[in-house]
Amino acid sequence: MFGFAYDGSINGDWVSHYAVQLAGTHPDRTLRLVHVRDGRVESSRLAEKLDRLRLECESQGVRLETHLLEPKPWPGSVRRSSSGWTDCASRRPGRNDRVPSWTPSGPDPGMSTPAFLSAG
Repeated sequence: MFGFAYDGSINGDWVSHYAVQLAGTHPDRTLRLVHVRDGRVESSRLAEKLDRLRLECESQGVRLETHLLEPKPWPGSVRRSSSGWTDCASRRPGRNDRVPSWTPSGPDPGMSTPAFLSAG
């Protein structure tokens, strides 16, 4: 099985050709495609693209597994909706939810510095 994260872009379309070829060389000849529905590609357009990919897989003898996922927002993130930007946080983020913010003076003091970044 060969895994492929597909974003629905023109670049993703080009890479999908190579993914089919690589899956064809794998012993079980399976391509597992994962796409997160983030709203960048209309559903009808995505269906057309996936249908084209399915036909290409059939012609190459590759089994296509398609997994279409809904986005799962991170706490504290925002999502664009028809009414504008919406806060997706259902709770206040905790320490484990923090992402380090790097500044010229170094990392956020609330985060530990990874060993490979430490001087010495």
